[in-house]
Amino acid sequence: MDTASRLRTIVIVALCSPCIFGQAFEGRVLEDHSGRALASVRVGVHGIGAAGLAADLETGSDGRFRAAGLPEGEYRIELSRANYVTASLSLHLPAAPVLFRLTRLGSIAGQVTDLQGRPAAGVTVFPVVESPAGFFRRILPQSTARTDDRGQYRLYGLAPGRYAVAVSWASLNPRSVSGAYLYPNNARPELFGISGGEEYRGIDFQAPLNASYRVSGVVQLPTPEARASVTLAAADQPSLAVATGQADKDGRFSLEGIPPGSYELFAVAPAVGFGGRGVLLGSEPSFGRIHVEVAGQDVEGVSISLDRGRAARFVLRAASPRAAKECPSSGTLVLTPVEDWGATLNRSVEVSSDKEQVVDGLAPGRYYLEVTGLGERCFSPADKVLDLTARPESGPVPLAVTAAGFIVGRLNAAAARPQDFAVVLLRSETTEVGQPVQIALPDAKSGFTFPNLRPGRYRIAAKPLKEASSAWWAADHERMFEIDVPAGGAVDLDLPVPTTGELP
Repeated sequence: MDTASRLRTIVIVALCSPCIFGQAFEGRVLEDHSGRALASVRVGVHGIGAAGLAADLETGSDGRFRAAGLPEGEYRIELSRANYVTASLSLHLPAAPVLFRLTRLGSIAGQVTDLQGRPAAGVTVFPVVESPAGFFRRILPQSTARTDDRGQYRLYGLAPGRYAVAVSWASLNPRSVSGAYLYPNNARPELFGISGGEEYRGIDFQAPLNASYRVSGVVQLPTPEARASVTLAAADQPSLAVATGQADKDGRFSLEGIPPGSYELFAVAPAVGFGGRGVLLGSEPSFGRIHVEVAGQDVEGVSISLDRGRAARFVLRAASPRAAKECPSSGTLVLTPVEDWGATLNRSVEVSSDKEQVVDGLAPGRYYLEVTGLGERCFSPADKVLDLTARPESGPVPLAVTAAGFIVGRLNAAAARPQDFAVVLLRSETTEVGQPVQIALPDAKSGFTFPNLRPGRYRIAAKPLKEASSAWWAADHERMFEIDVPAGGAVDLDLPVPTTGELP
């Protein structure tokens, strides 16, 4: 081959290299609140509609990564690293190099002592969040901590949100088998805001008993051989038990070390073992509950009768024609008790739109209902509550299935270059560890979209796409806007961009 032919071949290969070798995608990852480069961030590149990963990378010491040989098309980029909130971005390749910022998870630490100021070892401390139903709800089991020999604890891995902290203070009062208490007290719990890497220290617990009383009585056992468990929970925060104990073989019980207040007293039988969420119940469980006021003296002679568990029927219902067309006809119903009965009452059953599903053996209380397994484009309303304190209606409980919502927006500053900004979206509700930060890059006409969103409340903002920027993507809450994303509908949004004075 002569020199001219070789040159023609080189030119043709260069012109067609995207067709043969694919596109290169590169970027850099920084820590949101500090701006420092993040090494060892996993970068997963997913081709939309394709199985498996198109590229699986890791950032270097300078926070940079590069994926070569990617065909032109639509991709979803996911970035993850231990102790950081996962971030995701959808984009079309080829694309210019992209800057990402990852939000560090927060922590809360302190010490637990007894009434004499002595360290309490082996005490359980855990975070709770306030649910839409108005009660504090225990979530994030992986964030639970146990105190060491010095009574110290540390909760870590807390995603952006607002948390209260609870301690299981059984060890502080040996006469009370178990229970929980909010910091600094149940009447006025303090909420700790996590927005990006906060580390709260000195959140110290002490036994909350200025004066303590006894609640005692007898459980009317369903059978002579059954063993019962009793639990006392604050009436205004029934999701956190104050004390739990076991009745003797005659059904007699005594709970001591109880602060003054209004309570719900729960009883369950037969208790046949213990699990992570409380006692394990045998077949055909029975339940009872009664209101108790503790005011300046012991409460004695309480009698609790037990009844067989209640049954409820469930069926899936599409909430709209779009949901009927796009959403599956079956899923998994998860029932989580609102009240802490001191027993494992969580249930999971398969439900469908074709046939009613009967769930029996339920306590006469309230349950959060959620349907999972509906795919990426359909959801059930979060924290829907079923109230079984009264007898349920004869008809089935409808479980609404909604189609995803989406956002279609544009940056509204004509003078701003859209390529200088990223649009950042976060869920407003604290629901899980590491719930992802979603990112969209505006197109040449300043447009952006967020598809397949769970209906609910979100925070959104345009953030400078510059390494030197001091504006936090996920933590600058005061400069983020709150919006409601409806089920199966679109939010049409003109999003303001930071003014010149706000840019670095």
